[in-house]
Amino acid sequence: MTLAGPLPAGRERVGTSPYGGAMGEVVSLADHRARTAGLPAALERLDLAVRRLEPLVRGRGERLSRRLEADLLAIADDVSAGRPHLAARRAERLADRLEHPAALG
Repeated sequence: MTLAGPLPAGRERVGTSPYGGAMGEVVSLADHRARTAGLPAALERLDLAVRRLEPLVRGRGERLSRRLEADLLAIADDVSAGRPHLAARRAERLADRLEHPAALG
């Protein structure tokens, strides 16, 4: 059977269709590296800050203030949005604040 011959009645040849739109975008490795520069350091800072925060937050038991809950939520939002630099800075500031003797009351 050859493909060039006539097709039986009721049959059609499969053809190609043009692509409907753009296939994608070209990614610049230089831009990617610039965006992610310092990422391991930020993640390390975040990890250390969370290690400081954990006993401070757990020590408060079930009674978390609205502000503390809002601060923790902001840190979680920064992490999920891919902003570890900002999350680390927030977590460090929160740990500093909770470690202060005035925060015990």
